[in-house]
Amino acid sequence: MRPSLEEPSNANLHMVKISGNNISSSRTLTAIKELKNVNRLDAPHCSRPQASGESVAGPDSIKASCALKFKNLLESFFELFTSYDQARSTLIDKAEEIEKSESYIKAKEHLELVMKERDEKSEELPVAYQYLEKERKKVKKFKSLRDAAKEEVRKIESKVSTAEEEFNKCADIPLATQNASNDVDQKKQVLEDSLQDLVNYKLCLD
Repeated sequence: MRPSLEEPSNANLHMVKISGNNISSSRTLTAIKELKNVNRLDAPHCSRPQASGESVAGPDSIKASCALKFKNLLESFFELFTSYDQARSTLIDKAEEIEKSESYIKAKEHLELVMKERDEKSEELPVAYQYLEKERKKVKKFKSLRDAAKEEVRKIESKVSTAEEEFNKCADIPLATQNASNDVDQKKQVLEDSLQDLVNYKLCLD
């Protein structure tokens, strides 16, 4: 009688528990070996040549074929997982090696220094903004004062110009007065001469 083959879940299989970053390699190998033993027990059924007149494979042959496929898939899975675990271990070792390297330490210190300076600048920025806002208001106020001063200067210049014109007019008065005085003197002389002529004429009449 051929040995019966139970379901893969009940046939000498161990469940491999993967938790976080750890995996039990011994249990993995045990599971694969026991799958191989199961395959050997069913090998006659899987590899026995069928006669040309034989009918389609029976239930036992189908179970054996499924078990073989499951074993192959499981082996492929563990090969992939082992490859992944090795690559991950290599990556972790490389990362630890990089973290211990002098260039990484210097770069980390430089980054921390830059971040510290950035934080300090970020804290100083509101203060600087407030200071700039105050200075902007002062500049605006000074501009208003400058414009007012310019207007005042314009008014003063206008007053000075008017005063200069008045002064020039006043400066012309003495000259006019002098001319008028000369005319008066001339008229006075003419009158005196006329008076003398009248006196002489009267004397002549006497």
